[in-house]
Order: sequence, then structure tokens, then C-alpha cells
Amino acid sequence: MTLPISDYLDSYLQLCDERNVFTVPSLRRSLQNAVDGGGQVPDAFHLSGTQSELSLTRLNDAYVDILLKPLVTCGVVLRELDLSCNEIGDAGAMQIAAFLKDDVVLETLNLRSNTIQPPGIIALARSLHINEHLRILNLGGNTIGSTGGLELANMLQLNSTLTTLLLDSANLPTPGLIALSTVLCNNTTLTTLDISNNYSTPFSRVATADFAAHFTKMLECNFNLVDIAARKLRMDDVDAKDRWARAIALNLRITHLDLTANNITRDGGVAILRSCHLHPSLLSLKLSHCSIQDEGAEAVAQMLYNNFALQTLHIDHNAITGAGLTLIAHALLQNHSLKRLRLWGNTFSTAACELWAPLTGGPSVNVTTADTLRARHVRPGALFPPDGRSRVSAKAKSSDHHRHPNHRSNSNSNSNEEDLAPPPPPPNSLVTPRFREGDVDVVFYAVEGVVCVAHRPIVV
Repeated sequence: MTLPISDYLDSYLQLCDERNVFTVPSLRRSLQNAVDGGGQVPDAFHLSGTQSELSLTRLNDAYVDILLKPLVTCGVVLRELDLSCNEIGDAGAMQIAAFLKDDVVLETLNLRSNTIQPPGIIALARSLHINEHLRILNLGGNTIGSTGGLELANMLQLNSTLTTLLLDSANLPTPGLIALSTVLCNNTTLTTLDISNNYSTPFSRVATADFAAHFTKMLECNFNLVDIAARKLRMDDVDAKDRWARAIALNLRITHLDLTANNITRDGGVAILRSCHLHPSLLSLKLSHCSIQDEGAEAVAQMLYNNFALQTLHIDHNAITGAGLTLIAHALLQNHSLKRLRLWGNTFSTAACELWAPLTGGPSVNVTTADTLRARHVRPGALFPPDGRSRVSAKAKSSDHHRHPNHRSNSNSNSNEEDLAPPPPPPNSLVTPRFREGDVDVVFYAVEGVVCVAHRPIVV
């Protein structure tokens, strides 16, 4: 039962006064406004340490009790609690765990980037054996450890309400990852999982391959887990070709897949992209900061000719040259489903710039704006003269290995522009812009007839 908001406010202020601690200004204002308006307690507390008012004094274990005690005694309804980026440790996590055992309302709990260790993680996991209402749990940026990972896996065997579990950058080693993969074979409720930036230290290639085998095997039989983030797990081309490509081809329910910053290069990228050709459900594919190169770009183009479900594609920083970028641009003349694209960090040629500019609504001819963008955003070698040769082409060719340390040359590959050259593009006046401003991370502009490319930061 929800009692008047004044009960919670009075109890909160009294506890702060008794323990000689500060009140959070934004929380106090929202509570007071509700009292003045005769309303009820807000159903969400957003108390992230990233807020300016908490940047110098973060919430700690003692403050957790001040927040939760009035919720229990006043019978207040709270559906979302955001305590991310604070200094909450095991003691605070255990208080939250005790609260969860009796709470029947809270649906979202964000404890990201605190100082919770395995004992606190274990307490939270065990509380979810009982709690049947929490749907979203974010524990990323804490220290889960092997014991915490095993307890979370045990929880997923019993819990039937949790739909989103975020465990990225949480010091979760391979045994915990494998345990999660194993129990998820029989879990039918979890739909979103983020296990990015977790691997055993010191790094073991065998352990990474073992995890990839278990996780992709789970994806072949679990069709409920549709949103998967597996960034920065040090998986390589063998994992991509032999495991991920097969799992993607067999699981036609996946909607979002993020494999950013893995050691996936040309062969692995091609295998994954080919498995997406006729995928009916995939809406978002992210391969940023890999090294799929021009052969991967050719596979991207072929996928875009066949796949009309994909809406978001990230292939920025992938050692793609103008030849590969030109192939992708031609594919986009026929594909009209892709809405959001990231390309920056690849090497645009003159032909690629001139073909991509109308696709993004450019070039924008404004000398003042162009000069400003050039000074602030354009990396060396990204400006091209109208004669088709980069002003720094000779230097660029001699320093390719510096710009793309993951680039792997292949004497049998045909990645030069003559071999990959597509048919001549249609006149720019006939090309309809494919992307809205803010949906692509590059911008094209003309200065004295020269089409140039710059980075357009995208705020997520």
C-alpha cells in the first residue's frame, strides 16, 4: 500500500539529520514537489554518482540504509532504483539483497560501477531465488569473480522473471562465463545479456576458445536470448568462423549482436557477415574496432544486397580502404532498410568520398564551416584533391601498418581498387540521401571543389 509521500520525506530527512549526512538535493526536491502537489512518491530514484550534485560525495553503504529503511516502514512503491557509479560495497549490497527478499514492486536495479565484491554479488544473487519481480539487473563494473559468477548461474536456474542481465567489465573469468552459458541453455526468460570485457587473467587462448564453444552452443538452442553484447572478449577468427557464424545461421531469433573490439579480422568477419545474408530478425550488428578489411567490406555489400531487416551496422575502425567503402556505397543504393551506420576510422579514397557524399545529404559547401571542421575533426590524409590522388597517398602507403596495426596482408587477396571496382555510380543529382543527420558518423563537405570527409560524433 502506498502511503502519503510526506511520510517518506519526513523519515528520510530525520535519518539524514540523526546520522549527520547530507540530503540529495534532486531527491529532496522531487519529494517536496510531490508533497506540495498532493502527489505520491516518485516510482524511480535516479541517484547515479555521475550527477553533478554527487560527483564529490558519492553514496556509500551507510546511505543505502537511509534510502531503503523509509521504503520499508512507509510502504512506498518504488519500481526503479539507480545507484550506479557510487561507492557501495558488500555491506550496501547485502542491505539491498535483504530488501529484495521482501520487495514485490522493484523492477529495475542499477548497481553499475560500484565497489561490490563476490560476497555482495552472492547475496544479491541469492535474494533473486525468492524475488519474482525484478526484471532488469545491472552489475557491470563491479568485481563478480568466479564465485559470484557461479552463484549468478545458480540463480538463473531458479529465477523465472529476470529479462536483462548486464555483467560487462566485471572481472568475470572463464569459469563463471562457462557456467552462465551452461545454465542459459534451459533459461526461457532472459532476453538481454552483456558479458563484454571479461576474460581470465593472465590471458589464455584455450580458455577463450572454451568459452566461445560453450556460449555459441547455447545460442544454437536458446531462442529467447536475442540481445547479446560480447565486446572485447579476445575472440579471434577461429571463434568467428567455426562457432559464431554457425550460431548466427542457426539462431534466427537474434535481434542485436555486438562483437566490437574482438580480434576478428578478414576471414572471421567474412564468415559472420555471410551468416547474416538472409537472417530475418537481426536488427543491429556491431563489428567496430575489428579488422575486416576490404574483403570484409565486400561481404558487407553482399549482405546488404540480401538482408533487408538490418537497421544498424557499425564497421568503424576496420582497416577498410576506398575500394571496400565504394562497394558498400553501391549496395546502399539498393538497400533501404539500413538506418544507422558507423564508418569513421577507415580510409576514404576520392571516389569513395564523391560516392558517399550524396548518400549522406552532402557535400555541404560552406568554406567557414569546412575550415572549422578540418581543424577540429579531420585526421591527416582524409582530404582528397579533385585529381583522384590523396595529397598524402605516398606517405599513407608507406605507413599503412602504423594506421592499422591489425591489418594482415594476403598475397592472394585482391583488395586493390581495380579488382574490387564496381560499376560507375549514378550522377549525384539522382542519388537520394540514405541517412539523416546524426545517423551516420561521417560528414562530407566541399572546399574549392574538393570533397572532404570528417568525423561527426554521435551521441548515444
